[in-house]
Amino acid sequence: MTTMTTGMKTGKIGSDTLLHPVALQAVSDMTWSLTPKHVILSDTAAKRVLKSLNISLSELPLIRYRDAAIQQLIEDGVDIKMDDVVQITRKSMTSGEVYYYRRVVP
Repeated sequence: MTTMTTGMKTGKIGSDTLLHPVALQAVSDMTWSLTPKHVILSDTAAKRVLKSLNISLSELPLIRYRDAAIQQLIEDGVDIKMDDVVQITRKSMTSGEVYYYRRVVP
């Protein structure tokens, strides 16, 4: 049995894993305040971004199709294919909003 303890009460997820209640919320709720916004770019927008960054699609960092954020987009009705480009928007205290791009892979 695998357990994770932090000196606080734990919640149970699955049959053999214990997680802190905050971790349970993050696992089950992708609208958690620290989850960055994920958006699938259209082919045209993706080409524009790649051109502005002066890189090819194969040079983008990867994000797995089974990633929790991608699965949440699918549940929300977004059609996602392999090699789609995901724009991740993170809030930065120094730069405002910062954009990261990832390519969807199996």
